[in-house]
Amino acid sequence: MHFEAENYVASEEHRNKHALDTHLSELRETMSNKALPAFNPICQFVKGSHRDEIIRIASGLNADLVVVGGIIHAGISGLIIDSTTEAIAKNLDCSVLIIKG
Repeated sequence: MHFEAENYVASEEHRNKHALDTHLSELRETMSNKALPAFNPICQFVKGSHRDEIIRIASGLNADLVVVGGIIHAGISGLIIDSTTEAIAKNLDCSVLIIKG
């Protein structure tokens, strides 16, 4: 069996986009019509540094709120590892909600 990276990446992108679209559609169906205009999530697939792309897209959209998952690094690694969520919060003018994993 021959592994083709290009086909694998395209297949995974398609599968993940479909799953995200499905979840987003289900979310919109469960929300009341009154809440939908105030809460209209936007999902985008991009290539590049997740940190840089989140900052770039949120800035370009003039986002009011960015929600990101966060991992707490304890001990020495917490001092050494540059937190993605911290960098996002420092570089955006909008509110950033960090959800602990």
